[in-house]
Amino acid sequence: VGHAAEHFSLDEDGFSSSELRSVRRRDFPPFNHPEIVPGGGDNLSAQRFVEGLVAEVLPFVEDKVLKKTRATSDVLGEQRCIIGASYSAVVALQVMLHSPQSFKHLMLGSPSVCFDMPLLEALRTSQACKVAGESGTSLSIWVGEKEKQGKRVGPDGSQLIPGNVHDRMVEGCVELLGVLREWKIAVTGVHEFPGEDHGTMKLPLISRGLMTFAVASACGPSNT
Repeated sequence: VGHAAEHFSLDEDGFSSSELRSVRRRDFPPFNHPEIVPGGGDNLSAQRFVEGLVAEVLPFVEDKVLKKTRATSDVLGEQRCIIGASYSAVVALQVMLHSPQSFKHLMLGSPSVCFDMPLLEALRTSQACKVAGESGTSLSIWVGEKEKQGKRVGPDGSQLIPGNVHDRMVEGCVELLGVLREWKIAVTGVHEFPGEDHGTMKLPLISRGLMTFAVASACGPSNT
């Protein structure tokens, strides 16, 4: 969402992984990635991305694509679900901080707070989390089972599980769980997808997330 194909070199040969990684590092972390803007600090690009998602993308999808009226938008607000994995799960957390009532359900796959641990302090001190908890926001956290093994290497020096990206991914998710529970947010986890690593857990996350959203929508806003 929010990027033209040429931003990450999409052509007849497919994606450029290095360009796509650069886009993620530019627009997703809450704090400046050292390879994009050295020296740290708040990531203004991420702030604009989140603000655009809430202020522009949601109204466009509901008004123009789904043809929903403002009268039904309040009902939709009780049912919206945002699903994110890795850095995009951190985007979902930033959306909650920016606009805590925009989504009723958040499903986070291996949220990369381990790369940006100060985000936990922002969540711990933000009144937005209080609003999310009081408004009945529900949240679940998932990781791949193999992520517990981190980035260990074998005798030949190669990484045993190439899909993993951090040694403390699971620990970071556990810490996130504790912070959210301090605000009385209805959060479950940390759940595991058996046999999956950081790279492969994304497909079952989407499948499980869509099922969660479908069940919540079928129950209706009063029962989600």
